[in-house]
Amino acid sequence: MSEETKYPSQLAERFQIRMPDGLRDEIKISADLNGRSMNAEIVQRLRQSYQMPSPDKLVIALPDEVQRSVEIDAIARDMTESDLVAEILSAKYAPGSDHVRTLDRLQEEILRNADLRDQVAETRERLERDFVLYYGKAVQLNQFAKMVTNSNAVPEFIRSAATELEMLTSSELTMLRRRYEEGLFWVERRDLEKRNSKEAATIETDPFASVDLSAEGVEAMLDQLDRELESAQMRGTAESSKPGWDWNVDQADPPTPVQKPKSDRAKKA
Repeated sequence: MSEETKYPSQLAERFQIRMPDGLRDEIKISADLNGRSMNAEIVQRLRQSYQMPSPDKLVIALPDEVQRSVEIDAIARDMTESDLVAEILSAKYAPGSDHVRTLDRLQEEILRNADLRDQVAETRERLERDFVLYYGKAVQLNQFAKMVTNSNAVPEFIRSAATELEMLTSSELTMLRRRYEEGLFWVERRDLEKRNSKEAATIETDPFASVDLSAEGVEAMLDQLDRELESAQMRGTAESSKPGWDWNVDQADPPTPVQKPKSDRAKKA
């Protein structure tokens, strides 16, 4: 009997696999724990990776060290890895556990915050509506008081009362405008701080996120650098042309004043 007839698996297609550093040791350890050959372990891993999970199952990607610990624990308990993970999660999320009680409190806090957010939004809308109505009434009273003050067909005491009312409503309108402008200022400042915090977080995550690295952006940055260098050179030329200073561009030290020789008139004096 030939070797090919004796071992039909030798007729199957074979693949040579180049494994990264450390992967072969991990597969060998896993194969020894599961009582399989390395070839059977690789085939089992490939089969598991191509198996589509059912909709009622959750696929969990564990770190390598955690995965090995789960495998060893499952073999020691004579359980499957899925049953072991399900048991661990069931114990953590069992009704009445500390973790579940913490989650319940967190859920209550989230619902309370949502109610507060709705109440704040409703209060803000009501205050804005009341402000507009109050401001409109103050404008109407001010205009009515001005009309009575400028009228000669009313008694003097009524005109005096209208003058006082005009002054009062004018002060009230000034205060309302100032409050409205202050409110706009604080709202714009809050929005600006939010944008700055988001930009700062983006820069920390990716320092080049706000940099335009396209061809047009790079060309614009190069043009800006050229303009800055040209401006710096012009400033240096202007400084070096000032009398009384000896500017040597090759020196890193600041320019030092040059002592000019005294004139003949100064010597005679």
